[in-house]
Amino acid sequence: LFSQIDYTNPYQQRTDLYVQRGGRQRQITCGRRLDNPDVRRDGQIVAVHITPGATHLVRVSPDGKTITPITTGSFDEQWTEPRWSHSGTLIAASRWLRGNVSQIVVLDTVGRIKHLVSSGTSIEATPSWLPDDSGVMYSSDRTGSAEIYVERLADSTTYRLSSTPVGMFEPSSSPSGQRTA
Repeated sequence: LFSQIDYTNPYQQRTDLYVQRGGRQRQITCGRRLDNPDVRRDGQIVAVHITPGATHLVRVSPDGKTITPITTGSFDEQWTEPRWSHSGTLIAASRWLRGNVSQIVVLDTVGRIKHLVSSGTSIEATPSWLPDDSGVMYSSDRTGSAEIYVERLADSTTYRLSSTPVGMFEPSSSPSGQRTA
């Protein structure tokens, strides 16, 4: 599952969702402005819907025909990088608020914020789930360089996983949880 920019006419570009199996690609949306997709085991997709001046999170049916808003979006609130939990009951996402506030939040499937993982005037980005859904891994440049952080949801314990002067981005845990890419 991926998003791709296409021309919908000679003057407009739109981002749509595609599925590739083997060497065969199939476009499942057309002109819908969808980006950053993630798929759940049952085929349900969470994605960013781009609207004039805003973004919000949506659920997309496996065939791309049904798109249901999960969050609202406005000039004051932008959403990006949604990721399903392994259980499929929660979504971790990055939210930007007016005043240059960036957050990592955990939402339920209807858009209610269940947990604020991180918030600051730094870049809080690229959330991913630990293998057992016990926490969220993400990148933050709160120290001046992008580093990887982990927050355990049960007790809100946060710790920095990396320490490098060159920066680290887009963390993903191995299935065993013993390594991080």
